[in-house]
Amino acid sequence: MIEERVFSQYGEDGVLFTLLQSISVPKTYFEFGVQDGVECITRILNPAPASKYKTTSKHLTDEVERKINDERLRKAELRKKEMHKSPWMRGWKGIQLDGDHENPAVGLYKEIVTIESITGIIKKYGINQDLGVLSIDIDYNDLYVARVMFDECKLSPAIVVAEFNPILGSSNKMVIHDSGYWWKKGEYMGNSIYCVNKFYSSRGYVMVYATWVNAFFIKEKLAKPHSPHWSVLFQQSQQRANKSRLVEKNKKFITGSVLGRQFVSYETAMSLSFIKETQRVRQQIDKLVLQFPHIGEMKSTYKKDWNKFDKLLAQLHEYLRTKIMTTNLVPTGLSTIIIPTLIVNSCVCITRYL
Repeated sequence: MIEERVFSQYGEDGVLFTLLQSISVPKTYFEFGVQDGVECITRILNPAPASKYKTTSKHLTDEVERKINDERLRKAELRKKEMHKSPWMRGWKGIQLDGDHENPAVGLYKEIVTIESITGIIKKYGINQDLGVLSIDIDYNDLYVARVMFDECKLSPAIVVAEFNPILGSSNKMVIHDSGYWWKKGEYMGNSIYCVNKFYSSRGYVMVYATWVNAFFIKEKLAKPHSPHWSVLFQQSQQRANKSRLVEKNKKFITGSVLGRQFVSYETAMSLSFIKETQRVRQQIDKLVLQFPHIGEMKSTYKKDWNKFDKLLAQLHEYLRTKIMTTNLVPTGLSTIIIPTLIVNSCVCITRYL
């Protein structure tokens, strides 16, 4: 495999280009968590021209940085055109989704992807079960959503690109499911590469490559007989990452405080009873947040008086902890892990209530 960054973050474009050269797959793709679609894994497959994209460079305040970004995108588009001279790169169709952006001109649509919404989304956009490339990058609930897609919606893509959290190493750790949370830059995100491999290998896939944050899986029948073990691929990805200036520059977006939130094992996380309990807890905490006596004051002080807002946020955290003890959410069993974590998640993502 050859890593090459065209529009992806860490060389995933080159890996995908190499894979598609060696195996034959349906020319359809489905990727979600692409932001504005300018930087994502399936853009090299997307036939939309550069003129259809809303470039992010206009949002950069530094003139030098803006020119560098414009030049990088110009070169990337030239490389994409060169790639499309290869027959396996032509004729692709697909859908891209993001929770904050939409651009139908490039096949990008605004959708909030959760375990509750993904089935309807797949039906809405007519996603074929046997698609060519699936890429999942929502930074938090990835494997929970994937479980619904593979086990309930019966998706069977030839290639899967699955993000993992490199900070977790090769440990058996995942975040606690929470449909009410989206990643706010910090290490409490996603799943370890161990959990990602556990999920896909149990569903008939083999890991064939790993960049610093993304693992590539293909169906077993398409894999070579002696594909490297996942732990070897992970070690190789870490070695490459340690030598990459690009990775060093972006580590700040992943490292951060867990704020007391806990990780759980793959076996615990994938238990349907555990997932249902997280949904029940989320619903109850949402109700309590909206009942917080100072929620209106939080709305009025947001972005206007940060000192006061932070004090109110601390009060909300204590309010939720106290209220839990007087409701049917009194911590017992797994709830002792779920409740404190989801309370912190609510405070971290407080803007969704305002």
